Amino acid sequence: MSDDNHDLATRRGLPKDQLFIAEQYPSSEWLSGEQVSELGRFWLGIHRNFRLQSLDLQNQIEALMNGKVEVGELLAPFRQGVGSMLSHLEGHHQIEDHNYFPQFVRIEPRLARGF
Repeated sequence: MSDDNHDLATRRGLPKDQLFIAEQYPSSEWLSGEQVSELGRFWLGIHRNFRLQSLDLQNQIEALMNGKVEVGELLAPFRQGVGSMLSHLEGHHQIEDHNYFPQFVRIEPRLARGF
């Protein structure tokens, strides 16, 4: 595989030229270091909540597939969960796309291709 593979279906991690930021600021230090403001911690918490919501939806699907719940029991809460998550994701990405990402690119132009 070449280093310039950007296809999400086949790549294994970020391309080498985009790893500089992860090497400079490892995610394991994001919440413990002084480099992240309270707003940054808040935003990381929102990302964590999206991962938890995704896991909950996945667990609901697995329960259905394993016969632990009937479609009728799952339909309303699943529909509500998906709708809520998609709505929050849309608003979240609008803020990132129009506010945060342009600022990041001004600070570090090498990030532009990633955004």
